[in-house]
Amino acid sequence: MSNANLVQFRMKDETVEQTQRLQDKLKAPSKSDVIRRAIGLSDLLVNALETGDKLFIEGHGVRREILIPGISNIGK
Repeated sequence: MSNANLVQFRMKDETVEQTQRLQDKLKAPSKSDVIRRAIGLSDLLVNALETGDKLFIEGHGVRREILIPGISNIGK
C-alpha cells in the first residue's frame, strides 16, 4: 500500500463537472488524478513566477502574456 492520505473536501457542482470534463479529455484514470495534475501544474507556474518568469501563450501567430487569477501576482 502506498503512502497516500485520504482527503475529503466539498466542491461546487460546476467544479465537479469541470473535473469530469478534464478527466474525459485527458483520459485520466480518476478525478483525483486530474486534481494531482492541476496541483503539479500550479506548482510549476508558481515556481516560475517566483523567479521572475512571465507566462505566455502563442496561437495563430500571436504571442501574448497570460495572467492567471491568484497566481500571476506571485513574485511581483
